[in-house]
Amino acid sequence: MLGTPASARPPLGREADLLPGRCPGAGLPGRVVRHVLCALGLCAIFRRPRAVTEMARVLRPGGRLLLVDHVAASASALRAVQWLYERITIPLAASTSAAGQLSTCHNSAC
Repeated sequence: MLGTPASARPPLGREADLLPGRCPGAGLPGRVVRHVLCALGLCAIFRRPRAVTEMARVLRPGGRLLLVDHVAASASALRAVQWLYERITIPLAASTSAAGQLSTCHNSAC
């Protein structure tokens, strides 16, 4: 979506600033953002508490932090498969897509 020219995006009737990067809040002053959306990102972030703290830091009072992510399976055998799968895929994702496609965050909060 970020690489698509604004003229090619479907009109939504709302203004939005989409910020690319591993930690887009870094560099923003605190308490300035109305909404922070992290969709399917926490599963690939090693320092989750720091990432959520940074998301909360940039939110205005009354702002919304929206987190959408994977959930654990209800069956214990499937949870074990998920756990093993994450041990392999999360480091791979961090070393390829996050490092290669997104800008680097130089903030200690990331």
